[in-house]
Amino acid sequence: MHRRAEPLPLPFPHPDSYVNANAELEAREPRPEGSANGEARADAWQTWDRERWSRHL
Repeated sequence: MHRRAEPLPLPFPHPDSYVNANAELEAREPRPEGSANGEARADAWQTWDRERWSRHL
């Protein structure tokens, strides 16, 4: 017996919104020349990478 699926709580985003969101994220990608401090650079990359992967879940 099949159960009826629950509707999504929010409307599904238009595919074009993904292109814009990805472009915005890429524009904020940490640059190697942006930080001389290795620890600050690593923190920036980890923060950016977490956001990037959270969009794929």
